Amino acid sequence: RLPGTAAVSERPPPCCSPRNRPNMQLVKGLIFALALLAVLGATEGLRRDRAKDKEASEDEEINQLLKETEFIKMLEHNTARHDKRLDELHHRLENELARVNKHFEEMLDKIHKSEVNIEKNLEKIEMTVLDRVNDVKAKASESHGSWRWPFLLLFVALLALSGFFARLYHKATKHSHFL
Repeated sequence: RLPGTAAVSERPPPCCSPRNRPNMQLVKGLIFALALLAVLGATEGLRRDRAKDKEASEDEEINQLLKETEFIKMLEHNTARHDKRLDELHHRLENELARVNKHFEEMLDKIHKSEVNIEKNLEKIEMTVLDRVNDVKAKASESHGSWRWPFLLLFVALLALSGFFARLYHKATKHSHFL
């Protein structure tokens, strides 16, 4: 013992006395049972929570599948609708292309006919011009000297004019004594 300390009784506490020892074991057993129940209860609660979570997740999965199924149905419906519209457009484009090709062929036929008519008209015009040129050639070859007469008349006219002016010049210089 330490000096200045009061004496502590060395007796064990009443709960630990030999006579209370069976109670202690009972208390320990009860505590153990409570702990075991608490653990089992917690485990059972966890199992229930997991079961509820599992059911909730299954419900969510089912809802998700239903949504996906509805979404898939909507997609299939839209796909079918779009396929139908594409088929209609394809058919319409084929008809339009056939109509354009037919129109193109008709226009080519018209152009070909116009080309043939133009060639015929050009041949007629060519023949007409050639006939006229031949007529003019024939007339020109028949009158061999036809070009000589106008030049001969022009030459005579020039001689007459030069004679007239020469006479005037002589008259004008005869009276004047400039030389």
